[in-house]
Amino acid sequence: MKKTIIILIILVIVFGLFACVSTPDEYFIAAENGKLTEMQILLSEGADVRLELYETYSPLALAISTGKIEIARMLKAAGAVE
Repeated sequence: MKKTIIILIILVIVFGLFACVSTPDEYFIAAENGKLTEMQILLSEGADVRLELYETYSPLALAISTGKIEIARMLKAAGAVE
C-alpha cells in the first residue's frame, strides 16, 4: 500500500513538472498573436529568444512580420536578434 502511494506521488510530481514546461509552439503562437502576458511568462520561464523554426524563422521575425511591435520590443529587450 505504501509503495503504491509513493509511486502515485512520484507520478503526480513528474507529470506536473512536464505540464509546466512551455513548448516552442507556445512561443511562436504568442509572438504571432501578440499575447504580451503569455510572452512575458514564457520569457520569465527561460524561453530561448534565439529559437528558430526551420533554422530561418524566429519568434522575433514572426512578431515583426505580423505587426506585433510590442512583442518585437519585448523580444529584443530579452536579447533576440533578427
